[in-house]
Amino acid sequence: GAISAIPTTALMTPTERIKCLLQVQANAPLAAGAKPQYSGMLDCGAQVLLNGTKAADTASFEGFQVPLSALAEKAPDGGAVTISLRPQAIRLHRANPAVSGKIALGGRIAERAFLGETWDYQFAARDGGLTLKVAAPPDTVFEVGAEAWVELDPGEMVPIA
Repeated sequence: GAISAIPTTALMTPTERIKCLLQVQANAPLAAGAKPQYSGMLDCGAQVLLNGTKAADTASFEGFQVPLSALAEKAPDGGAVTISLRPQAIRLHRANPAVSGKIALGGRIAERAFLGETWDYQFAARDGGLTLKVAAPPDTVFEVGAEAWVELDPGEMVPIA
């Protein structure tokens, strides 16, 4: 009974998170000519889910580590961890923000698209192959190839598996 629910929970929790994000998007008005943030389940999952490992009191992801106590919720037991991090929860900066309790990663802007009310950026971190989608307000303008920093708030990272 209880043990058989573990694999089901590990599979269904990320799927439910993605389903909820797609439902919210479907019910939100879209400006004329604007494209939706997520084109489907796979696209949504690739944009908001990060996979890592847990050891002692730390979760390690590609290019950064987070104290488990700083996450928005308690991470499930086990050696692996998947978090949801929405593009709107990531902040772009021109210099290292050095904010206490936050994570700063240096890198460059790999792609960008102006959607009318927001900029969509693809941020490529310097260390490792980590790429993050960042949604920024219209006055936050970076050119493709520009050096940039992202600020990640562990309190916005929700463990889902």
